[in-house]
Amino acid sequence: MHNQGQTVKVNIALTGSTQPPVVKQYSSADRIYFIEANFGDDPTGSELNLGDDGIIATNSQGQIIG
Repeated sequence: MHNQGQTVKVNIALTGSTQPPVVKQYSSADRIYFIEANFGDDPTGSELNLGDDGIIATNSQGQIIG
């Protein structure tokens, strides 16, 4: 994450993947949550199943924005 004043740029990349990184920009007042729905499916330090992972962003009122 890079703080750019009133915005925050989030750059998410999976180590060792050939997929391009996901880049999103949010207001610095927003909250960003990284979700891992199944903690037992990946070995320590690895990510094998991307289907159960996600990002949730909420605005300052707590409403989901993305």
